[in-house]
Amino acid sequence: MQYQNVKIDKIIQEQEASPEILLDGIFTSDRDMEIAVNLALLFKQCKQLSLADNKITSVGALILCDALNDNTSLKELSLNNNDLSDIGIYLLCKTLTNYNSTLEKLNLASNGITDEEFFVR
Repeated sequence: MQYQNVKIDKIIQEQEASPEILLDGIFTSDRDMEIAVNLALLFKQCKQLSLADNKITSVGALILCDALNDNTSLKELSLNNNDLSDIGIYLLCKTLTNYNSTLEKLNLASNGITDEEFFVR
């Protein structure tokens, strides 16, 4: 059986007419990121996506990175107040630098980011 989160499905459907999707504080696990990127980025092709306060880890960041590789619609992404850590931030930076040229604003506040990971690479 495929993983589902009815709450995310419903919220995205309710915001269908808007270029912005707000999914703040509703994730129960990183698996919810798959639903969010499939519906908001790949299907709806939203211009603004807010995923704040969702406890997203580097696993969720990796799922997001896969969707951002080919995305040409997203202009603003908010990931503040999650648990991305240095590894998740590194993955996002690498993806955005190499594969995505449309994102203009990125909010990464309060994610437990240090400068350690960048010195190791």
